[in-house]
Amino acid sequence: MIFLNVLYIAVIYPLVKVIELIYLFSYRLCDNFSLAVVGVSIAVSTMLLPLYFFAERLQNIEREIQTKLAPKIKKIKAVFSGDEQYMMLQAYYRENHYHPIYALRSTFGLLIQIPFFIAAYVFLSHLDALQGAHFMFIADMSKPDALFTVGGISINMLPIAMTLINITAGFVYTTGFPIRDKVQLYGMAAVFLLMLYNSPAGLVLYWTCNNIYSLIKNILQKTQYAKSIIWITLSCAAILAAVYLILFKEGALFKRILVAILCCIVPLLPAISKILKRIILKIKSVVNKNNSLAFPKNQYLFYFSAGVLFILCGITIPASLINSSVPEFSFVESFTSPFPFIFNTVFQAAGFFLFWPICLYSMAPQKIKQCCNMIAPSIAVCAVVNTFLFYRDYGWLTPALIFSNPAASGIRIPSDQILYICNAAVLIVIFTAAVFFDIAKKYCCALFVAGCVVRFAF
Repeated sequence: MIFLNVLYIAVIYPLVKVIELIYLFSYRLCDNFSLAVVGVSIAVSTMLLPLYFFAERLQNIEREIQTKLAPKIKKIKAVFSGDEQYMMLQAYYRENHYHPIYALRSTFGLLIQIPFFIAAYVFLSHLDALQGAHFMFIADMSKPDALFTVGGISINMLPIAMTLINITAGFVYTTGFPIRDKVQLYGMAAVFLLMLYNSPAGLVLYWTCNNIYSLIKNILQKTQYAKSIIWITLSCAAILAAVYLILFKEGALFKRILVAILCCIVPLLPAISKILKRIILKIKSVVNKNNSLAFPKNQYLFYFSAGVLFILCGITIPASLINSSVPEFSFVESFTSPFPFIFNTVFQAAGFFLFWPICLYSMAPQKIKQCCNMIAPSIAVCAVVNTFLFYRDYGWLTPALIFSNPAASGIRIPSDQILYICNAAVLIVIFTAAVFFDIAKKYCCALFVAGCVVRFAF
């Protein structure tokens, strides 16, 4: 049980919180709980696209290897049998630097969906906001849709529609593929039908939208105008969203206008992309001429930065909070000491800053890794400075978990506004220096140690 709890906290919990944030943002945009589920599905599927493309590369590699080895394997199986066949196949695999376990690469596209499905199931299955919420012909999104009743038996149509869409997406994707790949996808569609048939309609709607997204993606991959179609569709959606926010949405006018302006940037993305490419080319030319500027290529720089963020958010900051008033974190429910709280934050931070970042980093292309090698140390240095230099002395916690002196400041300056301005200015300077002068590689560890000394000295 402890192992499963740790596994949940480190792997699933970060995804649950990400889904929760997306859901809240989607709800604030559309003011509809069911449409917010659709927004979550679209956002999560979009974030998963790099993982899907990585999985497809693995699957293509596996298919090419299997196609190359198939004739010889067929001959070996025709000539030999029993242990002799096994030995010949193993020798042939070693000769081609291949192992049968590599065949699991073809299932990676399905495996990466499991943690996200579990996270969505945990979040949507316990979402009170869906109780009584309706969507089109579905009266209550917290229960199975039960659209039809035949002979006293309720028939849930949404899972059936989900399965048909899933099969169609699989048919489009596996065109020209071996029968084994087709059977695998159709089998998974049947498994999800059995798993989700009696699930809440909100969860089935989420997975149905995922399948629709996958179907559209598979169709676009078969066309040569995919980029143009995506750009036109996103531009139209962004313009409609901007009009809706300004004319029909209620709330603060400034925020609505700001989000509408961000939406209007979408049609300009191709032009912005060209400008950014030119800027990057100019920066690279400066880097090549000036040896003092260096883009870090060492992967351990990324790992070290992830470790710094893990220590800050998982140990240092929670320990400092508990240290402000230890009794308030003791004898809470069945806990006699505050250590269980540290236990949770450690594994939560491990998921947020170690497990998922390192997994995504290991699957990213080399160019993305180089960008991460620049950005991650910059964020780590800024986090260290923000934690230890611009810390605030809030006093101690009351029994209601409210700070006794929230207006107090650890740095004696005239006002909070000046503190925020100084904080932002320092972070911008450090971030820029870390990106362009590789300062994080040389001074990140020293800043972290110095920050610890300064923090505990005061």
